[in-house]
Parts: sequence; C-alpha cells; structure tokens
Amino acid sequence: MTGEGGVVSDSGDDSEPPGRGEPPLPPPPGAGDANWHAGHDPPPEAGPAAGPASPPVERGGGGAGGGTGATLGPMGPGDVLDGTVRTLVGRWRVVLGAVAAVSIPVQLLFVVVAPEAATTGPVGAFSKGFAAPGAPGAFEPDTGPPVALASLWRAQAFALVQLAVVSPLIAGAVVHIVGGDRLGRPTGVGTALRAALGRLHALVAVRLLLMLLGLIVVATVAVASGALVAGLGAVGAAVAVVLGLAALAGAAGVFVLFATVTPAVMLERLGPLAAMGRSMSLVRRRYWPTLGKVALVTLLVGIVSQILSLVALAAELLPSSAAYVAASTLVGVVTAPLLPIALTLVYLDLRVRTEGLDLAAALDQPEPGGPAG
Repeated sequence: MTGEGGVVSDSGDDSEPPGRGEPPLPPPPGAGDANWHAGHDPPPEAGPAAGPASPPVERGGGGAGGGTGATLGPMGPGDVLDGTVRTLVGRWRVVLGAVAAVSIPVQLLFVVVAPEAATTGPVGAFSKGFAAPGAPGAFEPDTGPPVALASLWRAQAFALVQLAVVSPLIAGAVVHIVGGDRLGRPTGVGTALRAALGRLHALVAVRLLLMLLGLIVVATVAVASGALVAGLGAVGAAVAVVLGLAALAGAAGVFVLFATVTPAVMLERLGPLAAMGRSMSLVRRRYWPTLGKVALVTLLVGIVSQILSLVALAAELLPSSAAYVAASTLVGVVTAPLLPIALTLVYLDLRVRTEGLDLAAALDQPEPGGPAG
C-alpha cells in the first residue's frame, strides 16, 4: 500500500506469500531485517485487489531508466546523470509544469515588489542607479538612485523568501514526481504540488536550519580571518585565505551529509530534525561515493545553469524589460528541477545499496525511529 504523499517505508511483511515463483533475494550485508523481495506480482489468492497491481521492479546494473517505471538498482555517477536527463526529458510536462506553476506567479510578484531589479536585473539596476542624470539609460528624476537602491533591498528580501520557501516547495514537488516515477506510478502536477504544500512546514524548517548552520560557519571564518589580519597583517591575510579555503572544503564535506534531506522529508514524511538525522545516517554508510556523486552533479548543474543564465543576461541588454523577465523566468524553470532530481536518485541509490530497498513494496510508512513531521 501507499501512504499519503508517496511515503517511503522500510516496513512490510517479511514472510513470503504463497504463490511466489522465486524465493526472495537475500538481504545485502548490514541490511538487517530490511525487505528484499524479488518484485513479483501478488499471488492470485491474495484476496480482492484494491486497485491495479504495481509492475515488477527491475533490478540490476544501472538504474538510469526512463521517465516512468524506471529500473531500480545501484547507480553510479553516470547513471545518476543519465537518470536526471531522462527524467527531465521524459517527464518534462509534469516536471516543468510543477516548477512553472510556482515560479511564474512568484516572478510576477517580484516585478510588483521590486520592479527595477526584476525588470532590468541586478547589473542593469546598479548601472542605471549610478548613471549621471540625463545620461542614456539613467533613471528618471522620480526613480533615481535612492529609489533604485530601495528596490534592490526589496529584491534581496524577496530573494531570501525564494531561497527559504519557494525553492524548497519546488524541490519537494520534484522529489514527489521522481519518487512516483520510480515506483511506476506517475503523478501529475496538481498531486505533486499538493504533496509539497502538505510538507511545506518541514521543508522550510530544514532549509532554515541549513541556512543557519551555513551562517554560523561563515561568521566563524570571518571572525577568525579578521583576527588574523588584525594581528599578523599580510601574513595573517595569507593565513586567512588558506583558512577560508579549508573551511569551505570542510563545510562542503559536512553539508553532503544533508544532501538527501528533502527526499527524506517528502518520501518518508519525517520532521525536520528526523529528516536531517536520516540523511546523515544514509550518507555516512557510503560517504565517499556519495560525496563524489553530489560534487559531480552539483558542478555540472552549476555549469548548465551558468550557460543558460547567459540567455537572461543577453536579454537584459534588450530595450524591452519584458524580455529579461521572460528569459530569466524560463531559465529558472528549466534549471530549478535539475539538482532535486539528481539528489533524489542519489537517495534512492543509497537505500537500494544499504537497505535492499524494494520500492515496489515500500514507499509506505516513515522510517522507524523518526517522528513524522
């Protein structure tokens, strides 16, 4: 059975129902009592069915699969990348539709809240704000630099809301779509958005906790660097640079432990702290392979995002402000789901490898030991 929102569970009946053609596969080392069924159809004598049976889940190498009913199994870095592209291409209407349903209204609101930053972009707003009065491209007298800078401050506040609320909402919807596809039960735009809205409190809480953790790291490094520069001068500045790079690498290594927190919130319906603990528990078992996969997909997604952002920057040079708004919104819609898709595949790979997860019989209850959020 499937719980509300496509919930992942490790619980189930360990006994083998009569009528199975093959014995169950042995659990992987360290999986304990985790279910590892062969993925066959239910027996004919299993009573009246409540609905159509889930298709068998294919196992084996890879796991890239298509947009729906994709194969499940251990995934290497190439499989994760291939699965991300296949999901985006094969289910582009649903994935991009869910993202657009959130992004477009938010972008329109952005135009109202901070029109100068929204319609010209940060580069254009700054250049126009400090251009000489009467110069080409300068603000009109009633929209001079003070008004432009106020708009930029509003833009920063709006960006914070996007980071803390809008981005987790989009990620939650995308995770729900990917989880349903991997079960062979594709979901629609409305269902995915409702599932994400139902978990929005946990998604936002997790994002705020991670942002707070990041701020603590940045503040600590900044204070230590300032003290070094004040006490040792040029030598202290050099040491501060080295310290900053080391802290950046260390922070990246720590934050990888939370790479699968959104799938844990959405697919296991865990609360914020339980989801963070669950992510750490999964990643710790295969830390270095996960670090490599997360670093690779993050790097490639960043490169793709930067390349596509050139379209928005080019549109900023056009005389029509609507061109920049349309281009930046389109780029955001295309790039926003890439990382959530990839991290969901990393999460599923970890569960298959470490728990022998059979997703055709799972996605049912929260992971034992973590309170539902």
